[in-house]
Amino acid sequence: MPDLGFRERMTVTFDVLACLRPWLIAALLVATSQAGSAQDISMPNDIDLQVTLGFSEVFRLGYWAPLTVNVINHGKEIDGELQVQLTYGSELDDAVFTKTERRRLELSEGSKKRFRFTVLMESFGFPLRILVKNAGAVVAEQTVDLRRKFTDARLLLVVSRDANLDNLNDTAAESLRVLYPHPELLPDHWRGYDAVTAVVVHGISLETLSQRQFDALKKWVAQGGKLAVSGGPDYALMRTPRLAELLPASPSGLVTIENAEAIGAALGELLPRSDAFHIHRLNVLEGTARAVVDGHPLIVEGRFGSGEIFYLSFDVASRPFDNWLGLRGVLFDTLQIAPSIRKSFDARELRKPSVVPLLVDHSSAGFPRLSVVIVFVALYLGLLATLFRINLGRSALRIVAPLIATPAMFLAGAYFLFGVVLFPTGASALITTLVEPLGNGPYARAYFDIGTFSNKRQPLPLVVESPEPAVIASQRPQRWGKTHSYNIVEGTNKIIDVDRPRSYSLNLFHGIDIVIHDVHAELLDSSTLRIRNNTGLDWGVAWLVANGTVADLGSVAHRDGDWQQLAVGTPVAEIRDAAWPKSLALPARLTSAQRHLGAVLLEERLEPYLATPGNRTALLVAIIPTPVRLGATNRHWAQDALGLLVIRLEAIASGRRSAS
Repeated sequence: MPDLGFRERMTVTFDVLACLRPWLIAALLVATSQAGSAQDISMPNDIDLQVTLGFSEVFRLGYWAPLTVNVINHGKEIDGELQVQLTYGSELDDAVFTKTERRRLELSEGSKKRFRFTVLMESFGFPLRILVKNAGAVVAEQTVDLRRKFTDARLLLVVSRDANLDNLNDTAAESLRVLYPHPELLPDHWRGYDAVTAVVVHGISLETLSQRQFDALKKWVAQGGKLAVSGGPDYALMRTPRLAELLPASPSGLVTIENAEAIGAALGELLPRSDAFHIHRLNVLEGTARAVVDGHPLIVEGRFGSGEIFYLSFDVASRPFDNWLGLRGVLFDTLQIAPSIRKSFDARELRKPSVVPLLVDHSSAGFPRLSVVIVFVALYLGLLATLFRINLGRSALRIVAPLIATPAMFLAGAYFLFGVVLFPTGASALITTLVEPLGNGPYARAYFDIGTFSNKRQPLPLVVESPEPAVIASQRPQRWGKTHSYNIVEGTNKIIDVDRPRSYSLNLFHGIDIVIHDVHAELLDSSTLRIRNNTGLDWGVAWLVANGTVADLGSVAHRDGDWQQLAVGTPVAEIRDAAWPKSLALPARLTSAQRHLGAVLLEERLEPYLATPGNRTALLVAIIPTPVRLGATNRHWAQDALGLLVIRLEAIASGRRSAS
């Protein structure tokens, strides 16, 4: 065949393409049709997602927020899952990870289902993604731009049909923003109120809330929230079961008030003259009347755990209070809205150093230090290089061979001995818990750290048995590696699953929960302590920390709510001694790792409590079984877990101390 030039070759090429053009067009049309079909399957238009973030589409940056997702199915039946994805970290530090909350989704044709989540809104730099998956494929997706929904202001929620408290809005640097959420969209997890300064309820029955929503409101108040309930024309509303459970007073009727100026004087603000109006006649139950006119309380304050509940006998939405400028000062004073901004759960708790890495370090204390290994290797290599430089003739191989073979055999043996035989195979879990009772109620705040560790690259699904823990991965740089993306699956228990797990990498999670932990304590005098342990747990050992000393109380058994008296022994340690936690006698049944963990917990977690000034504060400290446990699927893991109970006791005028 003759050699063709460039022009001839191009002519032949165009002729061939012209002949194949019909077939190429047909193939392109088929490919386009298939791609369109795949897109129709993966992203159909018959699924609608309605997303509501925060309260009235507003959330506070750096705080947890409620998220409501309504999934409406106009097409075929769905048997898949709903996913909520939030990205945390910084791309500049190469420390970005994703938290994915997953829920089972079953929807028949023409049905609708509502899902509620509680998410930590740390940044608006990454969008919020909502995904619906069916048979492993994404069938619906919605992205929420967070930049238009965040605020730096504190939030005050008004749950009412007609109350208008817009005059409470504050545009100062430390501002306050009033929002009016629909009762159906209130959080069903107490952590959802994280950014809320106070809640005002007016003319709404709490019976309309679901049981989870009501429990979330109670737990939020118990851990330090503030709830105000305003009276209205229908005082019988205050007698409904849920409000009656919370309110510190009970209404018995209405009282006609004709002297508005007297009401203003009692509340500390000038109230203009007006026509006669009504307030509730209150019977104070367990609260304190803060303002009284003619024997009728205007505000009754009661304690609920560590929080406060206020019963306002007047109607904030009716004359003469609806347009009263002084109402702002009254509510600010009643709710004690301080000018300082409260730190969020994330800033207050999740940035604390965890004791879990300390325990991991202790577990490997028998291994030689890295510096020792480096020195050994340097000396060995130096000796080897020296021998090579010496002219040993034919005998050099006989001398060098053992220098190479002996360490090689030792390395293989050390790997199998320390890495396979002695090191725990499979997964290990470490759990530490700090339990802090909330006032005199049955609730307690439980802070916990959970670390998972494995010498194999394997899935580590962690099942946590705790009522409703709020969990997030550690974001602090550590030598154990950067934070991995992870999934949280909600069900009977909470399942935490790390994406792409790595061997010899610590997965560290922090959490907080409000748990039922019914315990009360009273210090009768300097030598006698009265305790009611109704937690269902036996305490291994307890101490009384007071006046700079630590006294041993021994073990404390669970007695179904019966009171028991304990004698305060002689001091066994002094706080000024830095090594005092290591000098305390821990129960013999604890393992070596648990003993070390107990000492670390006492040393690290008690520091904020011991910093309280004055000698009128005592601490009851106990080593307890952790109330946060792993599920049945993790029973075969190597586990070390321990809890620390801390109760603050304060002196009163009679010389008697009680749990605060």
